[in-house]
Amino acid sequence: LPVIRIQYGCGQGTVHIPVEDADGEDIIKCRWAQESNQECGEVCQRLSENSLDRLQCTLNVESAGVGTYIVALQIEDFSSVGSSDTPYSSVPLQFAIDVYSSSQQCAELPQIFSSQSDRSRVFIMTNSTWTQKIVATSSNGSRISEIITASPSGLRKSNLTQIGNSSQWYINVSWTPSNTQLGPHIFCYAAVDRLQ
Repeated sequence: LPVIRIQYGCGQGTVHIPVEDADGEDIIKCRWAQESNQECGEVCQRLSENSLDRLQCTLNVESAGVGTYIVALQIEDFSSVGSSDTPYSSVPLQFAIDVYSSSQQCAELPQIFSSQSDRSRVFIMTNSTWTQKIVATSSNGSRISEIITASPSGLRKSNLTQIGNSSQWYINVSWTPSNTQLGPHIFCYAAVDRLQ
């Protein structure tokens, strides 16, 4: 499972879950996986009910105590016409959140700078190459140790490189989608420093 680390008491407890509807016409919602539907095994709803914003697909763990929490969600898409409670599809998502205590001062999360805004859409023709430079900086003086990605098959990522003697580090990514990769793909990235 992927692990999201959050320092307790530092105001970093909102987790944005990246969701996307392929044609942009449906309403996407997140909900807790339910044991009665056999969706989550023994990890059903370990956080409080009101910590999940179903419409924004965000999870607030500020009130959670120190510990590791397994999160089991269902991502569902609904018709934007009418008021049906029956989703077109329901996809499971599970990950872990490690809320840790530290005697160190609250660390600011590394910042990302790129030519694409958060949740933007990029249209790429098959057999043409898309490139992007992703720059990260750590305001607390820590070295960026990695820019992690969740990316479509075939995406290439360069080695992490420091920009001069600055606190900025970058990677270049490129992707040439093939004819078998028609349709939407999600590309997510985040910077990790030695404290996170």
